[in-house]
Amino acid sequence: MQISVNLQSYILSPIVYLVLVILALLGLTIYFLNYEEKKKLVGTSKIEIKEVEERDRKSIIKRYLKKIDKLTKKVESEKIELRIEYQNLSKIIRNFVYEMTDIKVQNYSLQEIKETDIKELYELVEEYYVPEFAEMSNSDIKASIEKTRKVIEKWN
Repeated sequence: MQISVNLQSYILSPIVYLVLVILALLGLTIYFLNYEEKKKLVGTSKIEIKEVEERDRKSIIKRYLKKIDKLTKKVESEKIELRIEYQNLSKIIRNFVYEMTDIKVQNYSLQEIKETDIKELYELVEEYYVPEFAEMSNSDIKASIEKTRKVIEKWN
């Protein structure tokens, strides 16, 4: 009785597995090196704030104060729910800041807003976050509206 064993298959499979592991480790190393590089670039990028002419600035402020007044009337008539009111308030202040600075904060998360160093915007959006995303909230929308109004009025 003759028995033959093919040793090539036993030697080849560990080599294939070893090559696959090395390639996976190489891929992960490249990914994390690129990720760290991107993180450094994001942290060092300087956000440019555009200068708005005085006349345009006053017109933008006036337009957004009208939007605040309109929202205040809706709140007083209780025609919309608290959550939607906070979402509208967030849109108003984010769009206002965009028009005044040309920074697209409409799409920014709270953390990204914090990184812009626009302290007033960060504080307002932080205040809006819980009532904006919660099913139920006992936040004071009128106080939030007044804070937003003051930020818009004092913007420079």
